[in-house]
Amino acid sequence: MRSKNVTVWLAIAVITGTANADFVLWDNEYLNVTTTHSQGFLYNSSSADIQTGGSVSSIYVNDDARLNLVGGRVMVQFKAYNNSQVTITDGSVENDSKAYNNSKVTISGGYVKYLGAYGSSQTGISGGEMNTFSGYNNAKIAVSGGAVDSLSASQNSQVEVSNGSVGSLYGQHYSKITISGGSVNSLSASDESQVIISDGYVGDLHVDDIAQITISAGSINSLYASNNGTITLHGNNFRVADGVSFVGNEVIGTGSLIGRWLDGTSFIITIAENYETATILAVSEPFIEPVCTEPIVGDLNDDCRVDFVDLARMAENWMTCNLEPQSACWE
Repeated sequence: MRSKNVTVWLAIAVITGTANADFVLWDNEYLNVTTTHSQGFLYNSSSADIQTGGSVSSIYVNDDARLNLVGGRVMVQFKAYNNSQVTITDGSVENDSKAYNNSKVTISGGYVKYLGAYGSSQTGISGGEMNTFSGYNNAKIAVSGGAVDSLSASQNSQVEVSNGSVGSLYGQHYSKITISGGSVNSLSASDESQVIISDGYVGDLHVDDIAQITISAGSINSLYASNNGTITLHGNNFRVADGVSFVGNEVIGTGSLIGRWLDGTSFIITIAENYETATILAVSEPFIEPVCTEPIVGDLNDDCRVDFVDLARMAENWMTCNLEPQSACWE
């Protein structure tokens, strides 16, 4: 791989000013960005690192090129195309950025103001702070950490939340949202979108416009169902209070729905809104008590798993020895 610093590049680039010189990288060329630039273009298999103290107003990542933001700033935008990759571990992206085609964006730190994901692009978020993210046209966004203020999915895009936090999450236009962990303060599903919740926390859950939400576990505060939306809860031992009633397995009215998820966890959910045109179903399924098929060496509390509880118990007596004489302990 050829390595280029800013001084070498200035000899061959079109110079628009020392502080605003553009750069264009091809093939396997590499640039370490430590100063201020106006625009950058990456093609083929080229790559660039933006370090602390470096900044680029706009940078365009094409083909199989790679951009790494390890500090510094992208002041206006980055755009990722084709099979390019953008990795953000620190620093900031301060305006409107986009990912297209089969590009991949990975965020584990730093700050991103806005990202629009299109086509078959993939975005993975495991850390950092994000303001607004939007997915369109079969894009995939996976949240496994970090904090996102607002996240929306539309036009067959997919969002997966397994950890981290999301302020507001919107599903529209045939999108699919899966929540298996983490926390979402408010979730709204409409326009025939689908939501599957198998764990995690959701504060307010809204459904309308023929959208469907399926819940089998997790912590839900309030349900709002309107305009032909459907919410299906899978569990058992369902009960109602405060004005809610059952007609078969359909929940009628507003009030409290009480029950137990399939994993045995009890819940109380407030039915805050329940239009006559909406449907809330409580589908009873038998609770299957877990069975320990075989004891495990190291399972100190006999719960059929070895985890941090067992490690903590072992650590309590670490380096304790009751041998007599004591001199035999550490032979």
